[in-house]
Amino acid sequence: MWAVWKTLTKTPNDLRYICRDGVVNPDSRAIMNEIFRAHGPNGKPVSWPGLTFGIETEEAQALLGTPNGLAVAYTLMDRAKGLGRRKLSVTIAATDPDEGSGLRMLWDMAPEWALTLQLPPTGLGLTFTSAGSSKTVS
Repeated sequence: MWAVWKTLTKTPNDLRYICRDGVVNPDSRAIMNEIFRAHGPNGKPVSWPGLTFGIETEEAQALLGTPNGLAVAYTLMDRAKGLGRRKLSVTIAATDPDEGSGLRMLWDMAPEWALTLQLPPTGLGLTFTSAGSSKTVS
């Protein structure tokens, strides 16, 4: 996966997302379907924008341990020096929720720092988040 990405960009360390599209691996599908049963409407798969889980949740950790998730984990570990610290989350969705087909995992590997634009009721604010703490500047 990394070798292909490196050939497509001049800044490979800016990698932010990995999409595992058309998940067919039985172990990965079983975990995804279990999560859909627990969190989807009426226990069914959902279409995009799907269900999102931070890495601190059991759902994301279970997905990271699947064959499709392990490629993401390996990329982060193998390229840790260049990629730096990342905040990991995963979104799962089905292209055909009624059939439960076209399963997709979208891994978001945001840099640990993040800049979020928020519009509080009193005016414009910027929130800087780093390592679990945040500061808002009005």
